[in-house]
Amino acid sequence: MKKRDIVFLAFVLSFFVFPFASAEIVIGPGPSLYNLGDSLNFNITLNPTSSMSDFLLARLVCGSGDIELFKSPYTVKSTESKTVFVTAPLDSLLVRNLGGFCYLEATYGGETVQSSHFEISRAVDVTFHADSVLDPGKDVIISGTATKRTGFPLEGIVEASIEDLNITASGLTTDGTYALTLTIPSKARAGLYNLVVRAFDKDSLNALSNLGSATQPVRVKQIITGIDLALDKTEVSPNQNLTYTILLYDQTGELAKQECDVSLLAPDGSIAERNLLITNGPYTFYANNSALPGQWNIVARYGGFEAKKAFTLSSLENLTFSLINNELVVYNTGNVPINRTVKINIGNISESKAVVLGVGKSQKFSLSAPDGVYQVAATFGDAAYPLGSTYLTGNAVDVSNGNSGSKFSFWIWVVLLLILFAIVLYFYIRSTRDKKSYYGKSPSVGKSSLGSVKFVRSNLINKKQHDGHYQDYTSSASTPRLPARPLPVIAPRETNLHPGIPLTGGNKQQVALVCLKIANYAELADSGSNAPALLDRLSSHARTLKAKIQQEGSSYLFIFAPLFTKEKDNSLRAIKFAKNCERVLTDYNKKNALRIEYGLGANIGEMLLEKQDGRDLKFIALNNTSVAAKRAAERSKGELIITHALHHVSIKQVRGEPLAGENFWRVSSLADRSEHEDFIARFMQRQQK
Repeated sequence: MKKRDIVFLAFVLSFFVFPFASAEIVIGPGPSLYNLGDSLNFNITLNPTSSMSDFLLARLVCGSGDIELFKSPYTVKSTESKTVFVTAPLDSLLVRNLGGFCYLEATYGGETVQSSHFEISRAVDVTFHADSVLDPGKDVIISGTATKRTGFPLEGIVEASIEDLNITASGLTTDGTYALTLTIPSKARAGLYNLVVRAFDKDSLNALSNLGSATQPVRVKQIITGIDLALDKTEVSPNQNLTYTILLYDQTGELAKQECDVSLLAPDGSIAERNLLITNGPYTFYANNSALPGQWNIVARYGGFEAKKAFTLSSLENLTFSLINNELVVYNTGNVPINRTVKINIGNISESKAVVLGVGKSQKFSLSAPDGVYQVAATFGDAAYPLGSTYLTGNAVDVSNGNSGSKFSFWIWVVLLLILFAIVLYFYIRSTRDKKSYYGKSPSVGKSSLGSVKFVRSNLINKKQHDGHYQDYTSSASTPRLPARPLPVIAPRETNLHPGIPLTGGNKQQVALVCLKIANYAELADSGSNAPALLDRLSSHARTLKAKIQQEGSSYLFIFAPLFTKEKDNSLRAIKFAKNCERVLTDYNKKNALRIEYGLGANIGEMLLEKQDGRDLKFIALNNTSVAAKRAAERSKGELIITHALHHVSIKQVRGEPLAGENFWRVSSLADRSEHEDFIARFMQRQQK
């Protein structure tokens, strides 16, 4: 056989025989998750059933396509095994757009096998922390972590941005952690925004590999930068309306909607109105006839900002007339005093009379004429005022001052009132002197005309502490004086108060305190007045409101605590009680010669309270809670003074004014007093009796 035939025969045999030989292929296990940029590592073991030479081919197969990773020829004898390590970097050059769930496919000697499925991910898990409320013009610190989906830290780039504000900050991650500083523009518009943090890395070709992001809503605060007032006119006539608007500007120059303190000041500087109003109104001020003419001012305050606008209220001379039987009554319904001449017509006869009236005052004129019915009219300036007809009597037509006929009776009443006043004053001075001072000699030791009674001198000893020593006032050289009757101790009967005693447990609560300080305590105790009964009624009313009461000398401390009132916020309850105390004490002082000189203060703060056996109450005031209430009472001169802290929590119900340069407010009125009206009414009735 020729050599050429032998080669041909070998080729034919290799074509038909070798393909029927098989090889066992085993792909070793690998990770179930990869991130872009990781290395793909697999080992492939070849175990042919007979000696074999062929190419080992490995492909990466994913849902979106496949790519050849490895191709190399191997000759393996049937008696041996061959392990091949396949390594490939998962970069953008190799993987391109492949990703998701994939597997490795290996082919050798006509045999094809697949590996278990694994995932190729581009995801990065990003976490961060930042303040949720941001200040314009301030920096916000952003810190967090960036981790690949495989759990390994990302070594890459991190960016933080608020797209709507057009601000961005970037930096690098170190071991998967980062910290950035983002500056909020000083004129950033107030509102809600999304803070976005992105973390990513790039491969050697500068192509984006892995990427992740996180989002957190943040709010940019509204910062007030100015306040203004807008008036629809600068000159107002009586019986007209003035419309005004409060304008509050924020950091962007836009209008803000907040509650402002607005005062209306009369020309004499007094406060005609004061309210808490929402900005962007509008609001209306009605200038009635009795309003003072001149320059008025509207003052609006918010925080440390103040706006003031002036307007002029023009003067108005105006009289109105009323005919009642035989009297003509003239009223000054203008806003300035009047000193003018008025012409009064009775029938066909006219008389001129001078009218001198203050604002809101009236003057009467008596009309007389021969018996009959007459038409009556008045003329003031260029205006005539027909008043109708009335029946008059007399000898002649006459217009006289309405009080002239009673001058004599007026002086009689004046004399009688002076006599009555002198009598009352005499008995008052006598009763006061008798109750304050007792003079006389000490009785002799021995028998009296009523029997054998030994005088025990020690019972009359009145010792008074002076400069640290006690002095005996019952010696023969001194005059005995009966001890003053003390004002009642009004601490509650049902609970014993122990301020400042160490507590075994205690419950810290926010309480409201009212302090009533009596300045002339000793004088009231000596006088025998009704002051003790009045204070006892006030204390009884406090108990009905679940208050606990402590007396320290001439001061009374009323404690409104959630432990007893079962209400979390007792601020308004305390203010209403204090305001009612003010009204009751003021009414008492109007009706009694010996006034109660008092100070009234209120505060809110924290106390440690401990109730034991249902009877004893131990408490400790924290952070000068009771001290501030006492200072407010010392600052008071017969009015209710509250601290800034108490005013802050009750600003919507309380009307008042701040004391210049001090941390106190003077309370003028309350929005709702219905809770205590019944108590006030019953107290007034008792006073009248």
